[in-house]
Amino acid sequence: TNAMHAKVIKLELWEGDKLKDELDAFLVEDEEQYADRKGALVLETGRVTSGALFRDQYFKLCFFQYMISNCDWSVRNKHNIEIIKYTQHKRAMAVPYDFDYAGIVKNRYAVPPEHFPINSIRERYFMVKLPMSPEEIDGMIDFYQTNKEDFLAVVDQSEYLTDRSKKSIVSFLNGFYKDLG
Repeated sequence: TNAMHAKVIKLELWEGDKLKDELDAFLVEDEEQYADRKGALVLETGRVTSGALFRDQYFKLCFFQYMISNCDWSVRNKHNIEIIKYTQHKRAMAVPYDFDYAGIVKNRYAVPPEHFPINSIRERYFMVKLPMSPEEIDGMIDFYQTNKEDFLAVVDQSEYLTDRSKKSIVSFLNGFYKDLG
């Protein structure tokens, strides 16, 4: 997998010897540790175009961001995206992170960028910068349709989600699958 390692933890906030709060949190692998583990480099400086990425992986990223209704990312500016370059490949990969503005998360403070033609983070907006052939579109639809049950299983098996949250997320994901046709 190309994902960074992550672990759900119970975080306790203490003040002196008194427990003030307890919440679920995520520990996420540092990008440099990820790069070392994968034998890759993190491209931290300069701008990156979508054309510098593996096409298939880039399109999967765009569909994933559309699925979760996230417009808070940019390959070019490396906004909420790590660009990873494997030394044996000419092209790089984009690894997304920070999904607090995704519609699937439903944070109260999250709003879509003003320049986008949507009024809510719960509205999906497809952010792809490269032209896609009909075969590439069909390939992405097939990939997401084939993996639908796996995505839904991740939600179902997430112990940190309430039943109500799981139901809401599954309903939201089913909207994506309805869009796919």
